[in-house]
Amino acid sequence: MLRSLISVFVVLSAFLLVGCAATSVYKSPDLPQGGPGAIAVLEHEHFGGAKFFITHIDGRSRGIGWFSRFELTPGRRSVTAGINSGSFSGAGITRYFDAEPGKTYTFAVQDDPKARRWNFSIVEKSSGTRVDSGTP
Repeated sequence: MLRSLISVFVVLSAFLLVGCAATSVYKSPDLPQGGPGAIAVLEHEHFGGAKFFITHIDGRSRGIGWFSRFELTPGRRSVTAGINSGSFSGAGITRYFDAEPGKTYTFAVQDDPKARRWNFSIVEKSSGTRVDSGTP
């Protein structure tokens, strides 16, 4: 009986851990049809856990979940991100960029834990060029 309970507990724990590690794709509400060449993609690798996270796309909450890929409508986009490291949380920072169809961008964090400062930028993946600005 005890072995059966332990087995059930182990299996349920494994399912819960897999659910926490799963990632989702955010899709802009007005995403155009036409396949990968018609959209822009923003990738967010979750290095350092969930310390840095995207909270809003174009002023709208991106919802709940662990998103590693954001499929965006081409055009001028805004991305707001925040930090929560357990001992420090900060106000969100918003960056703006022109998302081009067929291009992939990355969410790049600049972090200085000793000074308790952070920032982020949007980088076009194939060229490594920073493409964001702080103004709409």
